[in-house]
Amino acid sequence: MKSPVGAKLIDFLLTEGLFEIPDPEDRKKGISKPKCKNEKTRSAALKLLQVLSRDVPANFSKVLKFMSDFIQDTPQRTKKESDWAIVPADKEKAASGYVGIFNPGCICYMISMFQ
Repeated sequence: MKSPVGAKLIDFLLTEGLFEIPDPEDRKKGISKPKCKNEKTRSAALKLLQVLSRDVPANFSKVLKFMSDFIQDTPQRTKKESDWAIVPADKEKAASGYVGIFNPGCICYMISMFQ
């Protein structure tokens, strides 16, 4: 089943699950991509890619080709360091499930009183 089903699943994992890059319009609308954002889902998706690629040369070459193209053809990234800083953990909640108050600047004493 790795060959027929795996090829479709690999396409989904690579394009939408792990490496989808949001358009500027998506960011304005608040749409966040890719689908796998936190450490657990990204780890599970990468492990699934590994299993689907093992002992199936066609799947393995598909993953390698995608990664090679993704690294080489990135017009959305410039020489600015911030364009290369992909940190999915920035969008995660804390392990406890609580989220602190956002500090827009110069109100840290007031925020500490509220917390």
